[in-house]
Amino acid sequence: MDSESGITHERLCENERQSGRRWSYPSTQKSVWISYGLLALLYVLILTLFITVVSEANVSSKQLITIKEMNDFRVKVHNLSSTMDDLHKSLKKKTCEDGWKQFDDSCYSLTVFKAAWAKIRKSCLKKGADLTVITSAREQIFLTSYSGSSSFKRYWIGLHDMDEEGNWMWIDGSDYKTSYQNWKKGEPNDNDDDEDCAHLWTSGEWNDIPCDYDDAYGICEKKL
Repeated sequence: MDSESGITHERLCENERQSGRRWSYPSTQKSVWISYGLLALLYVLILTLFITVVSEANVSSKQLITIKEMNDFRVKVHNLSSTMDDLHKSLKKKTCEDGWKQFDDSCYSLTVFKAAWAKIRKSCLKKGADLTVITSAREQIFLTSYSGSSSFKRYWIGLHDMDEEGNWMWIDGSDYKTSYQNWKKGEPNDNDDDEDCAHLWTSGEWNDIPCDYDDAYGICEKKL
């Protein structure tokens, strides 16, 4: 009896194991198909992401090209503007009237009569100019040659210390203390406490004499 019971028990166990295998198979197969489905979905997502990135990269590239073209255009406009400015300046440099001599960006004219400093300046102002302001050695050399100044031929310039003795001032407000100077040795000396205006003298050097001295010409200057 025990033997039969044992056999019967083993058969039952075997049947249960077989039955378990039959019922577990569909569950495993379902898991496999789910895995395949997830892999397929992941593939689609990756492909979509790749297409999106490529599209954005193309847009970015186009944007970069557009930005570069705009920058190139701005450079061309700037260069053209500079060329136009240079051309405008070049044209302006050719506008000195007859009787005026050009140097850099200014026109110069010598008065044809002698008079005191104030009268000569007034004559320059009537011409739309003023007494010259000398700012460099180059300009000094030009004016010396142009005027032919000498001990016998003097020319008023736009420099004075009428407001305060020793405080020399250019008529256009240029800083005298830091600007070019070409005084004759020993000058300015304010001889007899009455020399408040400057003029070109021997070899173009500067000298101070009374402003009412009426035996000097003048150099008028106007900007282009």
